[in-house]
Amino acid sequence: PAALPVRRASGLLLRLPVLGALLAAAGFFLPWDVIAAASGFDFAMYGISSLSNLSAWDYSNPFLIEQAVIVALMTALLLIPLAALIGLLTLIGKKVINWLALPLAVLALAAVVGFYAYTVYVAMLLWSDVFATTGIGAYLTLAGLLWMVITPFFLIGRK
Repeated sequence: PAALPVRRASGLLLRLPVLGALLAAAGFFLPWDVIAAASGFDFAMYGISSLSNLSAWDYSNPFLIEQAVIVALMTALLLIPLAALIGLLTLIGKKVINWLALPLAVLALAAVVGFYAYTVYVAMLLWSDVFATTGIGAYLTLAGLLWMVITPFFLIGRK
């Protein structure tokens, strides 16, 4: 019996990670907080500026660990534009880039979820309050990163 041919992804399927990358990149720069009008970029820059001022931190503060965790999570949001860039580069078709896009998208997604979950935990907010004040940027970022995580399953069989 003849061997079945390997199914290759069509032109549209090859562009699926790019759609997620575009959503994630756009969402990163749009407002995540409707009250403060802060974007994911603003949160990430706040994390970097806090890290650059480590000498000014109050090390006698009993809440220092909580502050350090949220600063680390804010800084980890920089994985979003990196994942988006690698997602866009999947158009090149190199296996290395395709294999790198998935773990970066997963890490960026974990950073976003961790950022919101830890904020809710520390501030003792209700999730309904968080959803009421979350801007379109956070939702677009989450949708784009989820899309980037899901699309490699559509690309099975691609060489």
